[in-house]
Amino acid sequence: MSFVAKNLADLMFAYVDQSGTSGPSGDVTNATAADKASIALCMTQAVQEARKINPSLFTRRVGTVLQAAASGTITVTQFSTAATLGTLVVPNDGCTVRIASGLDNELNQNPGDSSYKLRRPHEGASGLQTAQIWNDCWVVDDGTTYESILGTVTANGRPIEEVRSANQLDRYRLINDYGQPTYARLRTTGIVAAVLCEQWASPFVNKVQTRLRFAPMPASLTTIEADLVIAAPKFSSTDIVSTSITFQVPQQIDELLLFPLAMKRLMAQPTFRAPAETRKELEMQYQGAVETLRTLRGHYGGVNRIDVRS
Repeated sequence: MSFVAKNLADLMFAYVDQSGTSGPSGDVTNATAADKASIALCMTQAVQEARKINPSLFTRRVGTVLQAAASGTITVTQFSTAATLGTLVVPNDGCTVRIASGLDNELNQNPGDSSYKLRRPHEGASGLQTAQIWNDCWVVDDGTTYESILGTVTANGRPIEEVRSANQLDRYRLINDYGQPTYARLRTTGIVAAVLCEQWASPFVNKVQTRLRFAPMPASLTTIEADLVIAAPKFSSTDIVSTSITFQVPQQIDELLLFPLAMKRLMAQPTFRAPAETRKELEMQYQGAVETLRTLRGHYGGVNRIDVRS
C-alpha cells in the first residue's frame, strides 16, 4: 500500500509550536525550515525503527540465474584499467575475468557510454588477449536499495553459507578454483557454496550498488534465490511538502501505525507542544504500535517494498 508522505507530516505538524509560522496548522508547507527538517527526520527514524522491530516485513525475495563460465577475447593495456571487449560477453557488472597474461580482475560497465573498465590496472601484456569470465557477481539493481541478507540464500535449491567479508569469500574460492580441496563437501569445483552481500560505490554514477558475490566461481548455470532486506527510506524536507511523492510500505503497515513511532521522536523536540494528557496518550499509542509490529508477519514472495519516490 502507499500514501502521500505529506499526509503523515501534516498530522505531526499539528503538534508543533506554531508561533513562527503562518497559515493552517495542519499544513506542513507552512512550517519553518527547521521544523520541516525535524519532522522529516522523525519520519525517517520511525520507518527505521519499524524495520528494526520486524525486519521480515521489509524483505523481498529475489532471484537470478548465474551464467556458465565463458571464454572470449578482450583488448587491454598494461598498467591501465581500459578494456575493449572482443568476443567476450560480460553477464553482469563485477564479474571476475581471468586474462591470459594477467591475474584475476573484474569488469564494470560505464552506463554513460557502455564502455567497460577493469577494477584495477592490468599488470600483464598489452593487446588482444584471450580471457575467461565467471558470472560470480550479481548486481541487484531494480531501483530498490538493499542493505543485507535475511535468512537463507540458495544455489540450485541448496542452501549456501553467507560470509561477512571478502577474505572469507576468498577462502572458498582458493579451496575450489585453484585445486586445493581441503574440505570434502567443497571438492566439486564450480558449485556455489558461499555468498557475500557487498555495498559497492560505483565510480560512474552517484549510487551505491547492492552486489551479491559468490564462491566458488560457478562453472555452470546456477539459479540463485535470496531474501534481501530493503533499506529504509530517508525523507527530506522536500519530500514531506509535496503532494506527488508517495510513501510505499508493506501492506500491514499504514499511516496510523507509523504515526506513534514518529511522534515518539517528535515529543523530544523543543518545539513540540501538547498537554500532559496528550503526551501520555501518544506514549500509549507508541507501545501499542510496537507490539503490533512484533506480531505482524512478512509476505513471502517479494511484495514488500519501501520507496519514497515512486
